[in-house]
Amino acid sequence: MREVERKLRVGPAEQERITDFCEREGFAALGETAQTDCYLTLPNRNIYQEDMALRLRTERLRDREHTILTFKGKGRDASFHDRTEIETGVEDGEALAGILRSLDFREVLTVRKKRKSYAKGPVTVSLDEVEGLGCFVEVEYAAADTEAGKEEAVTVIDGLIGRMGIESAVNEPKNYLQLLVAKEGSGGHI
Repeated sequence: MREVERKLRVGPAEQERITDFCEREGFAALGETAQTDCYLTLPNRNIYQEDMALRLRTERLRDREHTILTFKGKGRDASFHDRTEIETGVEDGEALAGILRSLDFREVLTVRKKRKSYAKGPVTVSLDEVEGLGCFVEVEYAAADTEAGKEEAVTVIDGLIGRMGIESAVNEPKNYLQLLVAKEGSGGHI
């Protein structure tokens, strides 16, 4: 799968407009989750400096919890989040974390957020409240891993954002990990 998404910094008024838009346009509400994203790397190879990511996400939806391991390949476009993404469910997140630590993987940083998501076809709209960073909207399109797939995704995403009525929202090309690292004063270096 090719993950193509645009992330925008939004305020409370924009969040309300986005929620109204999704409901009006027939997006299915996926619910509100609490996500804890633990980013990992190897001691002898910093994959983040190579613009890749290994993430262990624990997601809580009401009384259920599940864990997903995700690898994100190198970014392909500075204006959009555009990269190959490989995910798999994990039966026991604590056990996998223990295995990875035993193999000398180290935690880079943990990102905590509350997410409210809507989906329609290949599009997911997520309203995120990220601890230490504020509020964002991510509009993601699950595209074929081709240039034509990316072009279709960009057209759909830009069209949806244009119709949401969030003109004051600010495009954010960095991911949450990069934003938190920059905020913590390491100059954006991991």
